[in-house]
Amino acid sequence: MLKSTFNNHPVTFDFSPSEGLTVSPSYGDPPTTISTSSLVCVRPDEEPDSYTLIQQVTPTELICTPITNPPAALLDKYLLRKLPPHLDPKLSDVTIIVSSASGGGAAAAFYENTVAPLCAALELSPTVIRTTSPTTISETVAQASSKAGGKQSTILLLGGDTAVHEAINAARAPVTLAIFPLGTGNALANSYHVVRGRSPVYSLLFGTPKLLPTFTATFSAGAKWVHGAAADPVRGAVVLSWGFHASLVADAETLRGEGVGTERFQTAAGENLKPPLHRYTGKISFLDSDGNWEVVGEENHFYATATLCSNLEEKFCISPKSVPGEMRLRLVYFKCLESGEEVMDLMMAAYAKGKHVERDEVRYEAVKGVRIEIHEKEEKWRRVCVDGGIAVLPEGGQVEVKMDEKEVVKLVWAD
Repeated sequence: MLKSTFNNHPVTFDFSPSEGLTVSPSYGDPPTTISTSSLVCVRPDEEPDSYTLIQQVTPTELICTPITNPPAALLDKYLLRKLPPHLDPKLSDVTIIVSSASGGGAAAAFYENTVAPLCAALELSPTVIRTTSPTTISETVAQASSKAGGKQSTILLLGGDTAVHEAINAARAPVTLAIFPLGTGNALANSYHVVRGRSPVYSLLFGTPKLLPTFTATFSAGAKWVHGAAADPVRGAVVLSWGFHASLVADAETLRGEGVGTERFQTAAGENLKPPLHRYTGKISFLDSDGNWEVVGEENHFYATATLCSNLEEKFCISPKSVPGEMRLRLVYFKCLESGEEVMDLMMAAYAKGKHVERDEVRYEAVKGVRIEIHEKEEKWRRVCVDGGIAVLPEGGQVEVKMDEKEVVKLVWAD
């Protein structure tokens, strides 16, 4: 019987698809288990029955360990004999974009401790771009997606939802994205990878590129982004919102530099929950499956979100019926609430696997489009959020979103 080794030490292996790989030393030391969420892949070595096990020991650290004679069940799931087409340099031009500001520097650390060692282990030599200006991502994606030569363009994007938003709006031709949850907002990575029990690194290696559903948001004349540019039509892949959610994101952005993302959002939430709660004045309509516009609520509202993602945070399930790859927007609407306690009660229900959608205060609909007309005089109540970006509408202005039909971006994710 062939003996097994782990890091050149004799061991016995036991693999469970749900629990992971248990390694029991042969000389009495206690066994250790490498969880399924930590396993990345197994690469064959030149010697028979010899492999390299690649695991993610922390969210930002990857290690490679030589092993021999691993369980067949482990190889069935994790053996990577060759690179997938979207990483194969013969078929794809691979670019890594490191969003330097994302997650308080988390993206840079993730590249150094996880992505760079992974590329070395896979003998990959991609182009690496570190952001140095607000336009680095847009310029890099535009250039990568317009290359000739017959190869597809694959971009590993180390950032958050805003980075993805910049990428999908810059693509000049179909491009493949692989994403990692390294920003303040990681709705896309959470919805496509994390909450489904797939690590982003595993998805990169064993997933396939599939169409990423997107919408286009169009604004009335006079709408501007908070940095001053005119709000021209933009694509989104996560969310359009007005009301409490948009105010929360906008106010947290003004606090950038005063703490990490979670702290900024907590501060912004506290300000927006001070009594009396604001009643957002306007008209909200959605486009139903028959092509008719239906009005939601009356004149005053609290929370309106059109989303393509199930989870805005790992545990915050805003749209429990949304699934990866589905070409369908879902509207989540809260009527006017009277107190911060009511708001937090609904939010806690969202953290409980999306139970808020069962409440009487919430309207939850599958829609083809959403239109929001804003009747507020004060500018701070006329802010809308598109994938983390904030636009300010003029008084009486509107924003409308509809699903895109043309393929723009493919996203690598595992079934």
